[in-house]
Amino acid sequence: MKQQTLLPLVPDGATPVNDLISVVKEQDQWTWFYGTRPVFGHPQSDRDSFRMFSAQLVCQGACKQVEIVKPHSVGKFFRRRILSTDSVTNRVTRRK
Repeated sequence: MKQQTLLPLVPDGATPVNDLISVVKEQDQWTWFYGTRPVFGHPQSDRDSFRMFSAQLVCQGACKQVEIVKPHSVGKFFRRRILSTDSVTNRVTRRK
């Protein structure tokens, strides 16, 4: 029996990060989607929220750092800082 192929679960107008995670920028607001459901939103100028949510995605294994870099045009230094400290516990988290 053949396995059924899953269709990509990306909302219209979204930039896919990987097969399940995507992001949409409307005006100055970024909205993150898991499949077709919005899971997080933050203003473009709110770097702390971006760091927090992108670190959560990487630490939970939902995506890789390099996948986040593509839609956001994040530089190497900023990419290294994404997982360097966790603002809630103020401790160093794992890097990949």
